[in-house]
Amino acid sequence: MEWDIKEIKSFCPTESFDLVVANPPYRNSGRERAIGTSACHEKTAVLEDFFAAACYALHSRGRFALVQLPERFMESVELAIKYNLQPKKLQWVHASVDKPAWIFLLEMVKNGSYGLEVLPPLIMYNEDGTLTEQAKKQMEKE
Repeated sequence: MEWDIKEIKSFCPTESFDLVVANPPYRNSGRERAIGTSACHEKTAVLEDFFAAACYALHSRGRFALVQLPERFMESVELAIKYNLQPKKLQWVHASVDKPAWIFLLEMVKNGSYGLEVLPPLIMYNEDGTLTEQAKKQMEKE
């Protein structure tokens, strides 16, 4: 299905989902890409729109899973609090062991209680560019 997330109330009943997963555009500023601009930059929706939609769509105790850039971590936590989505699991993802995290994975629970589990970092690539065993195992789960 293709639809505008800001129009969620017109195609989705409230509190009708157990799980919402979002990989929203990462960038709200900076140099724009020539290709894939709307996938990478907030052209038609902002990060808050995804939190608002998740809050609307999830029933109480439903889960919201998000992937986002580290520089937007605090904004994501603030939006989670605003929309009553309690952070429950956090994992930082690194390209390699010697590089800083390039994204984070955050799972939240609507109307959840306090208690954040910080998972071990996910390291994607070995020095030779091959996938780590950890990354392979993660992909097998999906």
